[in-house]
Amino acid sequence: MKGFQLWVALPPELENAANASQYVMPEEVPVEGPVRVILGSYRKARSPIAAPMDPSKRVIHAGDISEVGKAVAAAFSARGRLPNGSVLSVCGGIYSWKDFASTLRALGHNLQVVRVPAEAYDRFFPGAPEVREMFQYFEEQTYFGPRREAHIAAAKALVPGGFTTFAHWARTHMNLIADASASTSTENRVRPGTTA
Repeated sequence: MKGFQLWVALPPELENAANASQYVMPEEVPVEGPVRVILGSYRKARSPIAAPMDPSKRVIHAGDISEVGKAVAAAFSARGRLPNGSVLSVCGGIYSWKDFASTLRALGHNLQVVRVPAEAYDRFFPGAPEVREMFQYFEEQTYFGPRREAHIAAAKALVPGGFTTFAHWARTHMNLIADASASTSTENRVRPGTTA
């Protein structure tokens, strides 16, 4: 399975609300000219994912979903050394939407991140104002909340090698340039931004 999960936490007053998740397949990401719109809109293309938050703020914790198991195994191995109620936050890094876009652009993906104004976001779908409030909470506290450093440190202490960064994961799973190079001969290779 290939996947990179973004964790999104709710403000305390919404923690017991109905859960929700959003899966976007590659073919569902809209394209406008050379741009893939992952978040926000560009010209006539609008992403199915929207966030009314500053795309440059590093408040999104992300980690390779395949590494959750090694944290769980380490926690079971720790037995009595891990106090009851311990929170282990598996995290390869803390990112902004622009960080994700920049990493993917370096790998040959054409995309842009655009912030959606709160008043526009609130009209996107039923419940949008509550989701907007959640994103505003992330801007203030990040996904893992006010004790994020302690929770991340606890997981990293159990797994000394740490966790995969988004850049490393993307080079392994989303590298268009390397994929194109492997399937094209050197004399016929066209680099992004050039013509044959």
